[in-house]
Amino acid sequence: MLDNAQAELEIARTAYGEGLATKMELIRLVQGRIDVALSKKRRAQAYEDAALQAPAGPTPQEVEAATFEGDGAVSRAVGAIGRKDFPLAIQELDRARKAFGLAGQDLERARASTLENVYAAMRAELERSSKVERLLRTKKILQRAKEKEKARQLGLDPDLLGPLEEALDPPPPGSAA
Repeated sequence: MLDNAQAELEIARTAYGEGLATKMELIRLVQGRIDVALSKKRRAQAYEDAALQAPAGPTPQEVEAATFEGDGAVSRAVGAIGRKDFPLAIQELDRARKAFGLAGQDLERARASTLENVYAAMRAELERSSKVERLLRTKKILQRAKEKEKARQLGLDPDLLGPLEEALDPPPPGSAA
């Protein structure tokens, strides 16, 4: 249809020649409209061609399977954090991130905050565990110091209690002590 309009316009331009200014203005206006219509048509065709060349996204079944795998991995990561198995938690969170990526950008963006929250919970738990370990170590040192002081008060040799390292790192069960 646009090709036909362009051909008719060329016939009119030839017929009018270099005639009246109003007729030439009318031809320019019609040419402008044809150019706009052709531009829209070319742009629509370019979008269609690009869509045909773009890689296909995941199928609904692939999205569902990847979502199921990712959500399961997040659940396993949370359980691992509860058991203080942090290497496993990191592994499961990485697995979840990959699964959500396979499901597409929309799901990946939707689950990003969930993953970040679980990572934050894991970091907080790691810090908490580290603080507890330091507190327990300090408590053992203080307890050992109290025992040595009590031994001194009773007139006993505090060195008979053994070195501090033994109290902090007891021998493994089943070994000769």
